Amino acid sequence: MDETAWLAELRPLLPGAVDVNIQQSIRSTINEFYSNTAVYTLEYPPINVVTGVSRYALPDIAEGKILYLLRAKFNGAPISVVSTGVEANGVGTPTRVWLEPDPMELVINSSPASDLLGGLEVEVSLVPLTVANSTIPDSAGVVYYQHILDGALGRMYKQPSKPWTNQSLSTYHLKRFRIGMAKATELNRKGLSSADSSWKFPMWA
Repeated sequence: MDETAWLAELRPLLPGAVDVNIQQSIRSTINEFYSNTAVYTLEYPPINVVTGVSRYALPDIAEGKILYLLRAKFNGAPISVVSTGVEANGVGTPTRVWLEPDPMELVINSSPASDLLGGLEVEVSLVPLTVANSTIPDSAGVVYYQHILDGALGRMYKQPSKPWTNQSLSTYHLKRFRIGMAKATELNRKGLSSADSSWKFPMWA
């Protein structure tokens, strides 16, 4: 989806605002929402595992930028997702995996004894690429539409010395936006925790 629905609803509420300004507010709100809630998830294409290799690059994907590693399986069996770890020099079945940025890599704590086609499966949390003509997750318009609307409206009303500036309405809508993020985060936290007890919601989220 794109910003069309939000844009149509926001235009009458923001007299004098140009579309490009409103669109930027919508995109910034979407980025903030998904960065703080980790609710946009994707099962990454299975990764081929190679004997003696413990690091695996995660190429960029069209759906968005990888934020967190949520779940992982090695050869079909769940393994623990941790924030960091120590790479082992020996060969064995991996039991832990973590994500390292710059460049984005998956690291397993043991290198496998044999090659395994599609042996490493992971689920990641994403931030959508909110640039012009990019795809916005359907969940933004179906599940979180009102939250995004409140956030974008709060941002616009907060802009100083504009015909639409309204600090009291900005405070009201941004408060609703923050409440919406907190609810989405909590529901996601409960869902992930109950689905896989080896995974813990990132402490920095």
